[in-house]
Amino acid sequence: MEDLYTVQSYEALSKKLQDAKAVLEKTNPSADEVSKAELELQSAKNALVVRASKESVEILETLVEEGTKLKDTYIEDEFKDVQTALTLAESLLKDPSNMSDEETKEVVLSLSTAIQALKDLTLQAAKKQLLVMIQYADVLLKGEDIKQMTPKSVQALQTTLKQAKEVYEDEKATLEDIKAMHNTLVTAIKKLEVRLDTTKLDREITIVEDMLNHIDRYEPSSVAKLKDAFQHAKDVKKTAKNQQELDEALRFLKEERQKAIRLKDKDTTIGDKDTNVSDKDKTEGTKDTVDVPTGDTSATGVFAGLLIIAGGAIITLLKRKKRV
Repeated sequence: MEDLYTVQSYEALSKKLQDAKAVLEKTNPSADEVSKAELELQSAKNALVVRASKESVEILETLVEEGTKLKDTYIEDEFKDVQTALTLAESLLKDPSNMSDEETKEVVLSLSTAIQALKDLTLQAAKKQLLVMIQYADVLLKGEDIKQMTPKSVQALQTTLKQAKEVYEDEKATLEDIKAMHNTLVTAIKKLEVRLDTTKLDREITIVEDMLNHIDRYEPSSVAKLKDAFQHAKDVKKTAKNQQELDEALRFLKEERQKAIRLKDKDTTIGDKDTNVSDKDKTEGTKDTVDVPTGDTSATGVFAGLLIIAGGAIITLLKRKKRV
């Protein structure tokens, strides 16, 4: 049985969960202690790395075997790209429990592409590489992670896979046909796009943007880093390649926003009629991103936040999926 996450990232979350439990068990933990435990636990949860499936590992092993067989057929210079990919693959396979799904995919594609590009590759060897890519595309399309991809990119891969199977079965297909189809299938796999949810980050950006428009209402030292965090969040939204990057940007922006301290002679709430930020926006937390009060706030609210995020982490650990 293989866990859904890499051992290192899973153990890191388990450790932070134990630390959070230790804080929760204290008679009277400080707000800073609770806040620190919550932020570290959330970061560990966001940092979980999806582990390569058993099928993906087997495909990489097959490619390493095929590449190794070809080594003596070529001179060093002709084989250098394959050798580079082989070295990476062999390094990954030394520790399967920490092979990430994303890194494994990159190595599978680079190794197969390098083999397919070898000079004077036989038709049989080229068809073998196409078959491996067909099998790998099938694995990806049947995996749980495919639900996180955009429908458009999934449909494109399904269409290309169907074409690849037709070319593979075509006895009249030439070496050039096989190689071209292989490259087209590799491209379709590379173009799988993660479906990102920016809803929470968008809302936080809106809240902070309104605060920045009324920046004179806050103690300067308390909002010194808010503008940078705001710009960082906007940049990450444009460039994020996975949900973890978005969640981390959201966490950082919230953390800086909640450091803001109102000037005493100004309105005392963030959600007033001038800023157009509702009390719901100001206080709403989720199991993934929990608001962390700071400054003079007592530990009570922060304690509740840690309870929520700890509960979410426990569910993640208890309900982790298994791959046989």
